[in-house]
Amino acid sequence: MKKDQVILSYLYPARNSALIKEYVKAGVTAFGMDLIPCISRVQKCDVLSSMDRISVAGLTAIGAKKGLGAIVGAFDTRSAVKEQIESMGGEFLTVDVHEESETASGYSKQMSDDFIKRELVLFKEQAADVDIIITTALIPNKPAPKLLPVDAVSVMKNGSIIVDHAAESGGNCDLTQPGHTILTSNGVTIIGETDFSSRLATQSSQMFSNNLCHLLDEIGKGVYFKIDEKDEDKKLEVAIKQIKTEVVAQEQIQNNQYQ
Repeated sequence: MKKDQVILSYLYPARNSALIKEYVKAGVTAFGMDLIPCISRVQKCDVLSSMDRISVAGLTAIGAKKGLGAIVGAFDTRSAVKEQIESMGGEFLTVDVHEESETASGYSKQMSDDFIKRELVLFKEQAADVDIIITTALIPNKPAPKLLPVDAVSVMKNGSIIVDHAAESGGNCDLTQPGHTILTSNGVTIIGETDFSSRLATQSSQMFSNNLCHLLDEIGKGVYFKIDEKDEDKKLEVAIKQIKTEVVAQEQIQNNQYQ
C-alpha cells in the first residue's frame, strides 16, 4: 500500500484493529463499505442490504414468504420500519415500551434493559407458534445481540427452523454455531452458516460492484473524485482519512459516529 491510495472494501474496524494500524501507517484512505449509513440517499450503496437480498432476509424474506401463502410477522426496534413491513404484507410486532432506537446512520442501537426484557418475552411467545425464524439483528462494531435464548428454542416445535444471519458476529441465538448447521435435542434446525452470499457468487459480485459504482458516483466519479468529510451522508463511510496517529484512528473507530 502507498500513501494516498484509496481502498473500498468491507472493513469491520472493531474486528480488524491490526489492519487499521497498517492503513494508518501507510497513509491510505479506506472506505468501510459496511459502515455506509442506512439512509435513503445512499441506500443504493448499502452492501449489507444487498447481501441480505441475496440470502433472502429482511423485507425480501417477507415478500417471498407472503408470495408462498405464509403468515409473516416481523419485529424491528426502529418504528420507521413499520410501514415497510406492512407494505410487504407482514404484521409488525411490537412491545409496549416506546423507545426510539434509530441512530443518525439509520441503524439500530443498543436498547434499554426494560425494552430487551419485554422483547425477549415477545420472541419466546412467537417461537412457540411459528415454524421458521429468520434473524438479522446487528449492532455496528459490537457482537450480535442475543434474542433467542435457550428457553425460547426449547418451546419451538419439532421440525422448526432458525436461520441466523447474524452468525458471523456471534449469532442472535444462544445455540448458534457460526459456520455450522445443527439440530437441537427438541428437533429445531439452527442454520448458522456465514457464507450465504458466497454460495451465489455471481449475483453477490454483481450487486457489490453496483454498490461500488453508486458510491463512486456519489464522490464525483473519476473526473471530479473528491472525499468530502463534511458531507453528512458520506462522513460515516470514511473509516480512515490520512490519520496521522494510531491513537486518533482508534478513537475514531470506537466513537459513536459509527453506530
